[in-house]
Amino acid sequence: QVETLSALQKHRDEGNNRGLVVYATGVGKTYLGAFDTKNLKAKRILFIVHTKAIVKQSRLSFEDIYYNRQSEFGFFWGNDQEISKNFIFSTIQSIGKERNLKKFSPDHFDYIIVDESHHAAAPSYERIFDYFKPKFLLGLTATPSRMDKKNILEKFKKTVYEIDEFEAIHRGLLVPFI
Repeated sequence: QVETLSALQKHRDEGNNRGLVVYATGVGKTYLGAFDTKNLKAKRILFIVHTKAIVKQSRLSFEDIYYNRQSEFGFFWGNDQEISKNFIFSTIQSIGKERNLKKFSPDHFDYIIVDESHHAAAPSYERIFDYFKPKFLLGLTATPSRMDKKNILEKFKKTVYEIDEFEAIHRGLLVPFI
């Protein structure tokens, strides 16, 4: 993750405000996002995924890093829309609705993370990319290629860092396949 954090900072130093990181499952995508938001000193963060289960897991990971700021954490889905919180964890199905986007100004969030960003070719994500203007937008995925051949890289401009499962195993980050 140290290499990736450095690559993300270099990417931003080059004037970029979007980037994609491809990590094999288990390498630590969510923790990477949390560490990078902390490095950037982001005040308001939006974390978007496509299922409630992943939203809950992601919040727990962020709580490990921001253990002293947990009172600033909120969910955004269904009727549970804690829009005054600084760390918002949302499903795309909720935040991607036009009426829900309007609850925030376009520059409300300093940092937006789109987890499982291989889904980013969907129209609901397009609304996110078109509406919000964060200081940085990070896409995270283990599987950047889509069966329908849609290109998600155009949403993030560049793959900033990539490590597949074989490289992760070689580096001792994951256990070998058996």
